[in-house]
Amino acid sequence: MMNCEQAQALLDQYMDGTLDENTMRALSAHLAECEECSRLYQMCQDLQSEEGEVPDGFSSSWRQAVRKEEKMEQKSQKKHSLRNIALVAAAFVFVVGGTLITRDRPSLQKRQAENINYAYTTSSSSDQGAVLMKRAAAGAVEEASYDTAVNGMADDQADAQQQKLIRRVDFTVKTMEFDAVLENLQSLTASMAGRVEYVSQYGDRATGALRNASLTLRIPAEKLDAFLESAESVGNITSFTNQVEDVTNSYYDIQTRLNTQLTKMERLQALLAEATEVSDLIEIESSIADTQYMIDSYQGRLKGLDDEVDYSTVSVYVQETRVAETKEASFLERIGAGISDSLEIGVEFLSDLVVFLLSALPWIAAVVVIVVIVKVIRKKKK
Repeated sequence: MMNCEQAQALLDQYMDGTLDENTMRALSAHLAECEECSRLYQMCQDLQSEEGEVPDGFSSSWRQAVRKEEKMEQKSQKKHSLRNIALVAAAFVFVVGGTLITRDRPSLQKRQAENINYAYTTSSSSDQGAVLMKRAAAGAVEEASYDTAVNGMADDQADAQQQKLIRRVDFTVKTMEFDAVLENLQSLTASMAGRVEYVSQYGDRATGALRNASLTLRIPAEKLDAFLESAESVGNITSFTNQVEDVTNSYYDIQTRLNTQLTKMERLQALLAEATEVSDLIEIESSIADTQYMIDSYQGRLKGLDDEVDYSTVSVYVQETRVAETKEASFLERIGAGISDSLEIGVEFLSDLVVFLLSALPWIAAVVVIVVIVKVIRKKKK
């Protein structure tokens, strides 16, 4: 089957009748089917009939010029199409990006006001390196008897030790009633004689963002189980962790060391009352200062452990959801909630788009004026 390129290359020989029979027949069939080649053949015949014999190479050169012009026109159309696509894409990015950038967002002050952070911490003296000192005669005697006293006190208290357990609980609540869950958790904590140690809330439902909150609750250890049982009705608990740490040995070791330091303090006070030499007074007072530092350190550590043992730590993470994540939530309910949220987000985006276009209107008008001026100047130059 002959194509257009082959047929147009043989038109000159076809008109001169110099082609073989098979080629003549194939070209005639192609001209009968192809409208473009047939029109070109007719034009060549008209030129030959009006001006006589066509110069050699004229038909071929003319066809090449026509094809070159067609290719240039096609390239121009492609460039024009690409330019239009680029302009549309740029306009889309400009509108959508500008809408997202200029959409109504809470100010920094508002976000800081919405982020409720309450932290209640108990300050305790940090452990510092023990101060080196010259041991007084009395101090040397006390240090030598330290280990014996510790072992003796430990044996005396072994039977009277009460188990010291620190309980820490973490759980996550997912709910559609975000505000009600936060209020219920804090009310439940107060009813158990506990305290809210930390609250952090972020997210703004007004802008379509789901809210989250982190709470640290301190619940009396003896009421922790009752609190957890009541918390099950607050919302859908999706994760739960219960950790128990036994600090009995550490607690009573610190207590024993504290008692030793207290005993040592009493003896140093007695020696101070009996001392007459200035050098002895200075050394004893230095030893008293170091002993008092150790007493304060041990007392602070025991106070911290007592607080952790008496009040269990409960960390709660509350997540707001659009669909109730329970077994009762049906497939149709989930679809309905999804459609509702989609419409809500669409309306918010359209309102933001209107705000952006109105705010950008002066700049758009300025760009239009500049484009019109440039076109007028080009037209005058042409």
